[in-house]
Amino acid sequence: MEFVDLHSHSTASDGTLAPAEVVRRAKEAGVVGLALTDHDTIAGLAEAAAEAGRLGVTFVPGIEISAVSPVEVGTLHILGYCIDPQNAVLTEMARQLIEARALDYIQFDTNRVGGLTAARKIQALAEAHSIPVVPHAGQMHNYHVVMASLNSPIAEYFPKVDVEVGNELFWYVFKGEPVAEDGYVSLSDDVPGLGLEIDEAALANFEVTA
Repeated sequence: MEFVDLHSHSTASDGTLAPAEVVRRAKEAGVVGLALTDHDTIAGLAEAAAEAGRLGVTFVPGIEISAVSPVEVGTLHILGYCIDPQNAVLTEMARQLIEARALDYIQFDTNRVGGLTAARKIQALAEAHSIPVVPHAGQMHNYHVVMASLNSPIAEYFPKVDVEVGNELFWYVFKGEPVAEDGYVSLSDDVPGLGLEIDEAALANFEVTA
């Protein structure tokens, strides 16, 4: 079976593989058409295109542009395909987005940006440009993001409180959320996954509605 992948990242932005290696892995997985869509940069396109040509993989030059939503719902990611890597306007835009560094630090809720995979991508991109990340509101999933990178200097911590907006539910429906002692939060390394279990008895106290 043959596949097409139109959304991939490399170490040119927040990926874990060099552009050429992304192409090689795609080829090994049966991908016949590949787009490299790094965040706000076209720096990896030439290397990826050369390797795709060598391996016989149809290559689509792309980019994933960060933009501010006009309806205040957060950041939009706009995918561009079949772009011209030599376009002066596009090259300058990508450079400005990266070099602006108009942030002192980045703070997000892991459960609201798409989960651990999305959070790690944001973390990697921020680390590449020396922008610290401090996930918001504590909870086990955020602590794992913090402890997986030296780019997070501290972790936020909130004690158990009444349910107001939603994040507080983690304290009630899961067993295993760590409790701070003497200003520190410690995670156990002898439990699988996030180290949490669903508290069925507590969950029965809540009603989920659409």
